[in-house]
Amino acid sequence: ISQSITSPHMYQSLTDEIVRDIERSSAPELREARDIIARIHTRDIYKFVDEYILPADMASISNNTCINEAKIVGYRSDNDDFVERDVLIDFCLIHYGMRRDNPVDRINFYSKYNTAEKFPISSGLISLCVPEKYEERIIRIFTRTPSKRGQIQGAARRLMEELSSRIVASSPSNSSAHITPNRGLTLPNNLPQSPVKRRRLDFSM
Repeated sequence: ISQSITSPHMYQSLTDEIVRDIERSSAPELREARDIIARIHTRDIYKFVDEYILPADMASISNNTCINEAKIVGYRSDNDDFVERDVLIDFCLIHYGMRRDNPVDRINFYSKYNTAEKFPISSGLISLCVPEKYEERIIRIFTRTPSKRGQIQGAARRLMEELSSRIVASSPSNSSAHITPNRGLTLPNNLPQSPVKRRRLDFSM
């Protein structure tokens, strides 16, 4: 299966049936893939831990070099016992197709009374309900081990605080650059561990 990406002829024959092929396979090298598919079927998926929206001045740290699983592990407290495999990090970049720029500013318009003349129109003449920014970078953290969510969140927030302090110290002009945790996502210390909800098929009908 993995070699199909190197052959156009083999690649074009791949369909959604590949999932069934993996499930039916007994090959040892596909065991991890089978386990992942089984977890998807039973909704035993990775648990969300935390999310950070980076200020524009901190876009340079949105990469695996500055923020990765090993660095989060490095900010464990004395009682934490999670490891790198427990942590998953997703970097998300969203924009309107032109990074920080408003794409509408690059568009020319025509009057229905004069189709021979084109002209730009500022956003303020179209609507006052327009975004102030046109690009955002989001870091989301997940875990394979739900019981470690609180530990991972605490370590990740300590890392983010340290990164914010370094940027401000190295460039005082970026004093407003700070990664602020979402208070609504803060996990309580006595968070109960909810059991995994598994779907059951009813064949009684």
